[in-house]
Amino acid sequence: MFRPALTLSFALLIAPLAMGADRYVSPTGSASNAGTLAAPWSMAKAASSAVAGDTVYVRGGTYTTTVTISVSGTATQPIIFRNYADETPVFDLTGQTPPSNDSDAAIIKIENRSHLVIQGFTLQNWRTSNEKGLPEGILIAGRNSGTCTNIRLLNNTIRNIEQNNTIKGNFNANAHGIKVAGRGTTPVSGIVIEGNHLSHLRLGASEALVINGNVTNFRVNNNLVHDCNNIGIDLIGFEGTLPSTLDRARDGVVSGNVVYNIDSSFNPAYNGNLTTGGGDRAAGGIYVDGGTRIIIERNLVFGCNFGIEVASEENFGTGIADFITLRNNILRHNQGAGLIMGGYNSGRGSTTNCIFINNTIYGNGIIGGAPQIQVQHHVSNNIFKNNIVVTRGNGTEMIGVTSSAASGFTGNVFSYNLYYAPSGSAPVFSVSGSKSLSTWQAATSLSGGDAGSSIGDPKFVVSHPTAAEPKTAWQLATGSPAINTGEPSPAYQPADAEDDFFGDSRLRGGRVDRGADEF
Repeated sequence: MFRPALTLSFALLIAPLAMGADRYVSPTGSASNAGTLAAPWSMAKAASSAVAGDTVYVRGGTYTTTVTISVSGTATQPIIFRNYADETPVFDLTGQTPPSNDSDAAIIKIENRSHLVIQGFTLQNWRTSNEKGLPEGILIAGRNSGTCTNIRLLNNTIRNIEQNNTIKGNFNANAHGIKVAGRGTTPVSGIVIEGNHLSHLRLGASEALVINGNVTNFRVNNNLVHDCNNIGIDLIGFEGTLPSTLDRARDGVVSGNVVYNIDSSFNPAYNGNLTTGGGDRAAGGIYVDGGTRIIIERNLVFGCNFGIEVASEENFGTGIADFITLRNNILRHNQGAGLIMGGYNSGRGSTTNCIFINNTIYGNGIIGGAPQIQVQHHVSNNIFKNNIVVTRGNGTEMIGVTSSAASGFTGNVFSYNLYYAPSGSAPVFSVSGSKSLSTWQAATSLSGGDAGSSIGDPKFVVSHPTAAEPKTAWQLATGSPAINTGEPSPAYQPADAEDDFFGDSRLRGGRVDRGADEF
């Protein structure tokens, strides 16, 4: 049975802020100064001395050291570290290398601290070739029984964080742009990551932006993530650092992000070359790897090895992605499938009790002709409805179910989807052999019958948009068969305050449209 729609409370993040002191930092500041505009502190002094309610204004210029923030605010008096007006503080680690001791080495490190804001910084050029070095842009971590809550990362730029180890197939070399890690018995909670720009990251076996372990009630909103050589945004569970009931990213929202050019073929961990590529294409724009009760909505993912994956890499029976809601996203022109579900082999995790609704999945499978939706092992009891799915034509599949996994593809309900294959080719569905829509619908034990679904050109405002088109090209045009043809009310009801991809009300005109746009 599906759980009720997830409603998250972030009241602690918007409580009235009491006024504290204004403090100032500059690249030439000193710990012995007063922390005024005329006599600024060093960044290290501010990071160890600011008190609840303070706003620390960091002047523009270049800072060449890492920073550990060892202070906390309160729920009503957070400590704000932010750029001085119209200036950009740049933390540039050019020529330095992280320690080679397998420990987190972040430019800004926050561990067991709470009620903080980090805003308007640029972090760059933190590199290593040693597999035991772990360069990171920003680390938020809760360890042991420590408390780590209500931290906001706003409008920061993180680039050129690099793990440059060149050993092929080496999964011991890692880096991150932003990492949130719950490694203690007290959950990391109330984390907001919003408006950040992460790019040109070499990540080894890791991810640009990751929420990992005992982390709950988080938001990852309106970030730009691109040109990285491994996963863009990752939501992880079951890596074995805690009991499995705690070891899961959960109860979060991933919304409004733009993720593109995520390509592991340039990653030695995937047998690639850092500059010439040639490795395995295995990196998703957004990846749920064992998370639970997460809403993923209104994201645009394109030009990646594949769009979004909902699965788990851990052993079947332990690793599971469940109660994930994927809605109002546009997944288009990715190299492989737009959407992947299930464990990558029969011994790996599962995807169950998830909802995939009102997404537009368009023109994926650019390399190798992958299906728009790839169903792998242990995919059961999910709902897939009101989506638009458009193939690249030429016989490529709408939905491809791995033949060895077909017996485990049970209890899934497909309905009210709109399918289309350009160039006059018929849509193809594959479950133990190719099927037309009618034979796919007849396979009720596998697909739930796909009642109410149909084939037709969705008629976007740009006919058959190319990879170069802006996102508005995927809006519906007058006369689209997607308009007012989704699941009828009252069976369909939008979630509270749910918007379509473009920020409009999800239900207008009495019956929901199919796809990510509500006409």
